[in-house]
Amino acid sequence: MQALLELLWRGRVALFWVVLQVLSLSLYIRSVESLRQEWLSFLEAGTVALHRALNWVSQPLLAMRLYRELEAQNAHLLEALSTQMEATGPVVVPLHVWGTIHPPKPYAFIPVHAVYQTLHARKNYLLIDAGSEAGIYPGLVVVSARGLVGFIAETTATYSKVLPLFHENVQMTVQTARSGYLGLTTWKDHPTFNEVVVLYVPLYAPIEVGEEVWTAPQSTLAPAGLRIGRIVQALPEPAQGFQRLIVRTYLDWFQLGSLFVMKPASP
Repeated sequence: MQALLELLWRGRVALFWVVLQVLSLSLYIRSVESLRQEWLSFLEAGTVALHRALNWVSQPLLAMRLYRELEAQNAHLLEALSTQMEATGPVVVPLHVWGTIHPPKPYAFIPVHAVYQTLHARKNYLLIDAGSEAGIYPGLVVVSARGLVGFIAETTATYSKVLPLFHENVQMTVQTARSGYLGLTTWKDHPTFNEVVVLYVPLYAPIEVGEEVWTAPQSTLAPAGLRIGRIVQALPEPAQGFQRLIVRTYLDWFQLGSLFVMKPASP
C-alpha cells in the first residue's frame, strides 16, 4: 500500500495532466454538441423564414392563376347556360312523378337547375337558378324526374331557396299507396340521406315492405299523389299504439338530375 502511494505521488504530474485532458475533452464534447444544437436551430429558423418569404412572394402569382382559372370556368359555364336557355327543343315534363291520384287542377312545370346544395347538415337547403322573375314564389313544390324534392322557402329576382325532405324542420302528411293509411314525415334525428321516417301510422295498419308512399290529399304543402319513395322497414311501437316506417326516397340528394317547379296553371 505504501509503495502504491509513493508511486502515485511520484507520478502526480502525469496523473494531474491526464485529469486535465479528460476534463478538457469533456468540455470540448459538450461545446461541440451545444454548437451543433444552435446550428440546427439556426437552420430550422432560416428554413421557416425562407418558406414564409417564398409563400408571401408566390401568393399574388397563385391568386392571379386561380383568378384566371375561375374566369375561364365561369365563361364556360355561362356559354353552356346560354346554349341551354336558347335551346328550342321540347321540355320533358316528369309526368311519372304522379301516382294514380291526380291533382284537381293542372300545373305548369318550370325547369330549373341546382346551383348549390348543402351536405351533411341537419337543416339542408338547395339553391336553384330561378326566382320571382320566372314567376316563382314561396310555397311552390319542387320535383325531379324521380319524385318530390322539397318546397320553395325564399326567393329573390333570380334565385330561390328550397327546403328539401332532408331538413329536420320539414314535415308533411303522406299516405301509403295501397292501403291509404296516413302518416307524418320527419327527418329529425334520422342521420341517413335519401331516407325519411313516417310517424303515427296505426299499429294495426297492414303495411308491406316495398309499398309506395305518396303525398296525401290532406297535405297543405303539396298536391296529392306525388311519389316520395318505398317502405323499406316497419318498426312497431306498441307502447304508443303506432308504427314507424322507414321510407327510401326516389329522390337522390347526391344526384338530383333535372328539377322542376310546379306552379298552378292559370285558369
